[in-house]
Amino acid sequence: MKQEILDVYGKFDINNLPDFFDNLIYLTRKYKKNFYKYVENEFLEKMVNYKSDDFIIGHSDDFFDKGIRYYVNNFGEYSEKEIILQVSGLIWSLCVYMINQEYPACHQANLRLLERSGKIYEFCEECLFKSCNGSLVKIEEELFPAKKELVLNYLFQKNERR
Repeated sequence: MKQEILDVYGKFDINNLPDFFDNLIYLTRKYKKNFYKYVENEFLEKMVNYKSDDFIIGHSDDFFDKGIRYYVNNFGEYSEKEIILQVSGLIWSLCVYMINQEYPACHQANLRLLERSGKIYEFCEECLFKSCNGSLVKIEEELFPAKKELVLNYLFQKNERR
């Protein structure tokens, strides 16, 4: 598993994030039993079925090229758990859509679009703020990256309100 992940990292191309994403999903599927040890089960069950076509890949302020280079340079130092959490985190970062709007209270990060049961939420990863339709919400259930169709609908509605 470790060598296959390192091989995928080695083929990283910032101009071809969808293929990189799909390769990470393939390995997640292939080594699902290993991932079960460290990744929340509900997210893992969704993640193994993700396809790059379902998301707007790479729409964040993350520096994927620098991160991958760092991972490759330090790969020998990582445990299985660290590698699996790394891959899961990369998948998350690649498919979560970031909007150009900070949460007004913390001003720490731009909001990301997450979803649950077809409903879209704005989420701040720094202060864990969640809103739906502009109103603060308290939701205990796991939220997941919003798929392309929901994101496009959200963006269309935001533009109509202006």
